[in-house]
Amino acid sequence: MRRFQWICSGAISTAISSICDAIQAMPKNHKDNKKVFDTVFEHSLEEIYDGWTDWRTDLLLALVPLCHDTENRKLLENFLSTPENNSLSEWSRDFDYRQKQMLQHQLIKQYDSEALAQGFIEQNLDNIDFRCIAIKHNIANKDYEKAITLCIEGEAGNIQYPGIIKNLQELRYTAYEAAGNIPKQKELALTLLLGGDFAYFLKYKELHSKKEWDPVFNDVLNKAEKRNSRGVYVEILVHEKHKPRLLAYCKINPSAIASYYTHLLPEYIQEVGELFSAFIKYKAESADNRGHYQDVCELIKICDKACPGATSLVCSEIIEKYARRPAFMDEMQKIGKL
Repeated sequence: MRRFQWICSGAISTAISSICDAIQAMPKNHKDNKKVFDTVFEHSLEEIYDGWTDWRTDLLLALVPLCHDTENRKLLENFLSTPENNSLSEWSRDFDYRQKQMLQHQLIKQYDSEALAQGFIEQNLDNIDFRCIAIKHNIANKDYEKAITLCIEGEAGNIQYPGIIKNLQELRYTAYEAAGNIPKQKELALTLLLGGDFAYFLKYKELHSKKEWDPVFNDVLNKAEKRNSRGVYVEILVHEKHKPRLLAYCKINPSAIASYYTHLLPEYIQEVGELFSAFIKYKAESADNRGHYQDVCELIKICDKACPGATSLVCSEIIEKYARRPAFMDEMQKIGKL
């Protein structure tokens, strides 16, 4: 059943979207409002949606326009107040609970008042979705101190969720930026860029004058080199055209030469040729099928174009060492090396 649902996910999503559109288009006093509500509501509770909370939530969200009928609203809110399924994982229970709260918020917002809806959010800040809404609300209203406090509290309470922490840190940066707090922007931008977000390197650089940037830049490079989270160190080197450090990185990480050789030319043409040759030799040693031989030959072609003549020695070694591998020799012949 689950495999079938994955295969049909596009059709199911389209069908749910069509139901939403149809309900939105129904007149408020349509004679079939109650019938439609009951049909969709009962369908949404069927077992096929167990474990597929997004689809169930989308169906229930489609019913919000029909909750001007107090009986419909009561039925929906009774469901929203039911305890979560204990057989689910903690993450799934939390997700289901947050989805129900979002639905409740929609009902309050549409049929009560904006003030009550905002109050509901403030009362349920343990819901990370609500916390983010509250943070953005406070930033929009220039209450930066409150927004920052909500971010810091949220980060402390979600240590086990790196994705949530990063999202809250980005919101906190936005608050610091809106408040004009440059020291805090610098501090947080450095944290985020060392965490692997290159965009914050650009922000961090903009926060420094040209006069103060050089020593700061060297410090960033040293710290980023130690961590290189998500390859941000190399991304910085490429962006800043720091060829000596990029060459040193490629020497330590031989496979990197195939990705970054263009950024080292023309100044380091000899070194690029040597690194390519060493990498080609390494790849040839582990090659054991035609696909691998083709990969080796592709590297030879790239190196020959970038550094003419650099592969002469390694190609001779390959031909001598692997002469009894006809598939390999066939591929070498195709690129004119045999």
